[in-house]
Amino acid sequence: MSNQAEHPTLLIPGPVEFDDEVLQAMSHYSQSHVGAPFVGTFGETLTMLRQLLRTSKPQSQPFVVSGSGTLGWDFVAANLVERGDNVLVLHTGYFADSFADCFETYGVNATQLKAPIGDRPQLPEVEKALKERNYKLITVTHVDTSTGVLSEVKALSELVHSVSPETLVVVDGVCSVGSEDIQFDEWGIDAVLTASQKAIGCPAGLCIMMYSGRAIERFKNRTTLPSSYFASIKNWLPIMQNYEAKKASYFATPSPQLIHALHTSLTQILARPLAERFSIHRETSQRIKSTISSYGLTQLATKPENQANGMTAIYLPEGMKAPEVLPNLLKRGVIFAGGLHKEIATKYIRFGHMGVSVVDPARKDVDRALAALKEGLEEAGYQSCSSWNLHKDSNMSGDESAAEAPLMQEPESLRNSIDDNSLISEEGQPTSPNAFIWALSIAAGISGILFGYDTGVISSTLVSIGPADLSHPLSTLDKSLITSSTSLFALIASPLAGILADRRGRKYVVLVADVLFVVGAVWQALTGSVTGLVVGRSIIGLAVGGASLVVPLYISELSPSAFRGMLVTLSILFVTGGQVVAYVLGYVLAPRYQGWRWMVGLGAIPAVFQFCLLLMLPETPRWLVKAGHESAARAVLMKVYVSNRNTIAERVLRDIKREITEEESSCKLIHTTVPGDDSWLWSMGFQHRMTELLYVGGNRRGLIIACFLQGLQQLCGFNSIMYFSATIFSLLGFTSPILTSLSVAATNFVCTLIALLIIDRVGRRAILLQSIPVMMAGLVLCSVSYHFLGFPAKNVNMLEQIHSATYSPWATFIVVSLLIFVCGYAIGLGNIAWQQSELFPLSVRSLGSGFATATNWGCNFLVGLTFLPMMEYLTPVWTFSLYALVCFVGWLLAWKIYPETKGLGLEEMRGLLKNDWGVKKSLDRSASPRLRVA
Repeated sequence: MSNQAEHPTLLIPGPVEFDDEVLQAMSHYSQSHVGAPFVGTFGETLTMLRQLLRTSKPQSQPFVVSGSGTLGWDFVAANLVERGDNVLVLHTGYFADSFADCFETYGVNATQLKAPIGDRPQLPEVEKALKERNYKLITVTHVDTSTGVLSEVKALSELVHSVSPETLVVVDGVCSVGSEDIQFDEWGIDAVLTASQKAIGCPAGLCIMMYSGRAIERFKNRTTLPSSYFASIKNWLPIMQNYEAKKASYFATPSPQLIHALHTSLTQILARPLAERFSIHRETSQRIKSTISSYGLTQLATKPENQANGMTAIYLPEGMKAPEVLPNLLKRGVIFAGGLHKEIATKYIRFGHMGVSVVDPARKDVDRALAALKEGLEEAGYQSCSSWNLHKDSNMSGDESAAEAPLMQEPESLRNSIDDNSLISEEGQPTSPNAFIWALSIAAGISGILFGYDTGVISSTLVSIGPADLSHPLSTLDKSLITSSTSLFALIASPLAGILADRRGRKYVVLVADVLFVVGAVWQALTGSVTGLVVGRSIIGLAVGGASLVVPLYISELSPSAFRGMLVTLSILFVTGGQVVAYVLGYVLAPRYQGWRWMVGLGAIPAVFQFCLLLMLPETPRWLVKAGHESAARAVLMKVYVSNRNTIAERVLRDIKREITEEESSCKLIHTTVPGDDSWLWSMGFQHRMTELLYVGGNRRGLIIACFLQGLQQLCGFNSIMYFSATIFSLLGFTSPILTSLSVAATNFVCTLIALLIIDRVGRRAILLQSIPVMMAGLVLCSVSYHFLGFPAKNVNMLEQIHSATYSPWATFIVVSLLIFVCGYAIGLGNIAWQQSELFPLSVRSLGSGFATATNWGCNFLVGLTFLPMMEYLTPVWTFSLYALVCFVGWLLAWKIYPETKGLGLEEMRGLLKNDWGVKKSLDRSASPRLRVA
C-alpha cells in the first residue's frame, strides 16, 4: 500500500514511478552541502554507482552533477574531444541526432552511421567506418528512448578496441542503466552517461556519469582548455574524488535532497543481486511483448536481439494515431508516451516498464497497463484484439475488472525471489524455527531464567531470613529497599545497556550481564547486613536491566518474522520458569539453617553456563551489518534460513541495509573533522539517534507505545505479587506460604507457554485487549475478597500480623483471584510488552528499547517500594482496586494506540507508524492480508 496521492500510473520511458522510500528521502530536511552528514551520503552514493556499473578500478571516477541526462552530452563534447576532432555516432533514433548536434555545437565533426528505424548499425558497417577515418571517440545509445532499440555494447566495444584502439567508447545509457546490464571494466567502456529519473528510480535532476582512467587521461592531455565552464572535468574531478573520500569540497552546490533520494534508490537496487534485477526486467519485457503480439500489434524493434528490456515502442493499428489512444489510457489510470522519432511520431506509442513498476510485484502496474491498452484500443475502434481473453484467476468472479487479473504468469525469477503474499515480511518464509534458531534463542533465554530466578527468589528470601542473619529483624522499609533496589539499578542499567548494545554489540551486553549476575549472587550469599544485601541486589539489578533489554532484542533480530513473537515469548517463558525454580528451591531450602544464602547464591550457576555458551554463538546480523561486517551477517543469515537460503539471506540483507540507510546518510561523520577523537564522533552519533528517536514521528510513536506497555506491565501490580507473594500468603494464614506462592509461579509459567503458542497466530493487539479484562476481573475479585476477609485494618503494621494470622475461607478466594489475574497477565501483557524492539527501526532500536525497559524498571521500583506501605495505609481493598483502575485505563489506551504487528518484518514497522498510530492500517491489513505497509 503506497502513501502517495492517488494518481495515474506513469509508464513512459522516464520519468517513471518512484518508490515511497525514495520520495520520502526527497523530503529530507535541509543540510549543508559541505557538512559531514551530507558528505558521507554523497560519498556512499558515488561508491554505489561503481557497483551498479561494475567497475572496481580506482582510476575510474563516477560523477553526479545537477542537471538532466543531456548534460552528459556536454561533458563528453566539452572534455573528451576538441574542436576539429572527428567522432562517430551510431544512430538508432532521435537521441543520436541530438548527440550529434551537441558535438557540432562544440565544433566537433560528428559522422552518423544510421540504421533503418527499429534496427541498429551492424558491426561490419562499424568496422568499415572505423577503418576509413580516425575517430577520437564513438558513441552508442544503449537503448534509444525514441525507438526502444537495444544496442550490443559488449561486442561493439571489443570491435573498437580491436580495430581502432585509440578510439574512446562512450555509451549513452540514459534509458538503460538500471534495467540493462553494463559491465564497465570487463567491456572496456570509457564513459557511461545517464540520468536519475529512469530505471535508477530517482526523481529527475541528476546527470550521472562514469569515466575510465583512459578517458580522464585523454582529458588531461588536451591541447586546449575545456570548452565549457560548468561541464568541465577540470572543475568537477577533484570535487567528486573528495566527496567519494568523504571530504567536503565545493565547486557548485549539489542538491542534498536529490542525492539522498539517489542514495536510497541505489541502496534498494544493490540490495539484491544485479543479475536478478536484470532477469526480472528481461522476463517482464518478454511477457509484455508477447501480450502485445497477441493483440495483433507490432514493435518498432522487430528483431528480438534489438528489443530493450525497459521499454517497448508499439506501432498503432493502421490509420490510428497516438492522440486517439493515449486519452483512453489516461481514463483508465495509465499514462503512455507518444512517438518521438520525427519520421513516424504519430504512428506509435511508447510503454516504459522499468524500475519499481517491474521489481515490486505488489504494484501490478504492468498488468493494469496491458489491460488498459487493450480496452483503450478497442474504444478507439480497434477490433483485432476483441477476442483476446485475459488470463484470469479461476477464482475471480466475472464482474471483476480485467485490470485486477494478472495478464500472464509472473516471471519465474520474480516469483522465486519476491514474496507477493502480503505485508507478511519476505523474510518470513520458513514455517518453523530450525535447530540453529532454537539454539540461539535458548542460549539467550538463559538470561530469562536468571531474571526470573532473581525476581522469584526474593519472595522466599524475605520470609526465610532469620532475625539474627542480618543483625536485626527485617522491617517493612528493609523489605521494600531490598526488593526495590534491584529495580532501581535495572532502571539505571537499561538505557546504558541500549547504548552499549549499539557500540559493542548485543552479545557483549549479555556477557557483561552474566558477570554481574555471578558477582551479585556471590555477594548476596556472603553478606552479613541489610546494606550488603541491598548492594548485592543492586548488582543483580544492573545485570537484570541489561539482560532484560538486550535478550528480547537479540532474539527478535535473529528471528524470522513468522515466529519472532513466539521466540521472544520463549525468553519470557524462561523468566517464568526461573520463577518456578526459585519457589521450588525456596521451599526446599527455607527450612535449612540460613538456607536463603543458598537460594541467592545458586543464581550464579546459570550465568556461568550462559557465559560459556554465548562465547560460541554469533552476533545478530542486523548489528553486524550496522557495524560493517556484512559477510559475517550473511553467514549468520545462511544458518537462520535453511530453505532457499541464498535468496532469502540476500533479501533480508537488502531490507536491513535499506533500513540503516537513513541513519548512515544523516549522521555519518568524516574522521578528519576531529582527528583521533572517536568519542566525539560517537557522541555526535548518539545525539543524532536521540533526535531521531524523539523527533521522527514514527519513532516517537513507537517509543510512546513501548514505554506505555512497559509502564502498564508494572503499574498493574504483577511484580508486587511476585516479590511479596510469600509475605501475602503468610498474612493470610497459609502454613506453607512459599509452596502456595509456587502456584502463582506455575500459573505464570503455564499461561506464558500458552502465549508462546498463540501470539504469532492470534496477534499481539487481539491478545492484549482480551487479556487485560481478565486481569481486571482477578483484581476486582481480590479486592472484594479482602473486603469480606476484613484483614488487616488500616494503618496496621502488616509484618507484625504474620505470626498471629489465621486461615479464613476468603483466603482461598484471594489465591484464586490472584491466579486469574496472573493468568490474564501471562497470556497478554507479561510478554507483549517485551516485543518492544519490533516497534523501532534499527537506527534507534537499542536506544528506544533502552528507554522502554528503563520505564519498566522505574515503574517496577515504584511498585516494589510502595506495595507494602500501600497495603498498610490504604488497605488491600483499595490497593488492588487501584491496580484494577490502572488496568482499565491501560486497556483504553491500548485500544487507541497499539497496532497489530503480527507478521511484520522488523524493517516494515517504520511504514506502519510513519504517519499515525497505525491501528486502522494494521486492522485493514489483518482483514486483507495481501496489503503491504508502505
